Amino acid sequence: MSDDAGIVWEEPPEEVLLRAQGGGQYVEAALALRARPGEWGLLPTAGRVQSESSAKGMAQSIRRGKTKGFAVPASSGSYEAVADGVKVWARFMPKADDDEEGAREPIRSLAPRVRAWAKEKGMEVPDRGRLPESVMDAFFADTGEQRPARLVSVTR
Repeated sequence: MSDDAGIVWEEPPEEVLLRAQGGGQYVEAALALRARPGEWGLLPTAGRVQSESSAKGMAQSIRRGKTKGFAVPASSGSYEAVADGVKVWARFMPKADDDEEGAREPIRSLAPRVRAWAKEKGMEVPDRGRLPESVMDAFFADTGEQRPARLVSVTR
């Protein structure tokens, strides 16, 4: 839409915004991950990450959007990252539209259903807090429901 001054009010493409963050060394990696949402990628860290502690720090920085190229508006999604040794893996998880068919169910709303299912099956589960991975695996295997992308197991 244009106003009297001839200005067109629109957001630049996200690729332009990412590159404008200062051209950090991981901008191209962040763009490549966005092009393949939900897929894990091993980041090129050779020479930059030389200890397990710095790899974990980098993963945390990516998750928080502090690494150049990995800062995105929360409305578009977020990056996930994990580290093992001196290796760092990351993936981009787009935010599902509420109207989109097959949109991911919020994780918090899933927990009460899993707890109820587990209790029906005679499993002991905590009333609050994180559910054991074995219970989550059994729930998805038994119900045939698809595991939300944010709940995919990652071995660290």
